[in-house]
Amino acid sequence: FAMSINCRAAENTINLPMIGQPVSDFRLTDQNGNSVALSDYNGKNVMLIFSRGMVEENYWCQICHYQYADLADFEKTASIRQKYNLEVLFVLPYSTDTIKNWIGMFPKQMEIIDNWKYPKDSTNLTEGKIKWANTTRKLLPKKIIYEPGKIETPFSILADSERIVSNGFKLYKNEPNAPQNIPAIYIIDKDGILRFKYICQDTTDRPTYQYLFQFIEKM
Repeated sequence: FAMSINCRAAENTINLPMIGQPVSDFRLTDQNGNSVALSDYNGKNVMLIFSRGMVEENYWCQICHYQYADLADFEKTASIRQKYNLEVLFVLPYSTDTIKNWIGMFPKQMEIIDNWKYPKDSTNLTEGKIKWANTTRKLLPKKIIYEPGKIETPFSILADSERIVSNGFKLYKNEPNAPQNIPAIYIIDKDGILRFKYICQDTTDRPTYQYLFQFIEKM
């Protein structure tokens, strides 16, 4: 019995990823109920993205949704999987049911972002809102529209409900009313070696996808 417990613990051990070192394998369930392991993509480059998710109780990060939508748009227009021998995996520290709800938020979240950039009520805007509008126009330039019930999710969104991976990567923040991850991006090469990582709560210094694609091309 003790051996069984030890084996189970070993399966769930995730080492902190270090540049130039192999990344621990893991297996999670995606938004469609499929079992997905990092090792499923041996021979491919992998972009592993941890989204913040919940900002505070009943309030979700719009920029996290844009981050996914923006990359999905690149796949539609530029076939980035084929071009860069790439797979993209998003990780959220929630259950699959919560992730399904997260997917359903796309239309509303994109509307909120559009109103940041071009406020419907442009009278009596504060200096702060004007500055934020200018910032978001630069950082989130695309207008992305989703129709309810017709939301495409070309990349796996993995449910890390037990926070095994998020804790192993030291990204999980157990906020009382808003459990969330620190936003992070990892690039793993076709041999499973970590080549790039970005970890930061700030969104204004996040590397662009164009920069990340150029990095992948040079690996």
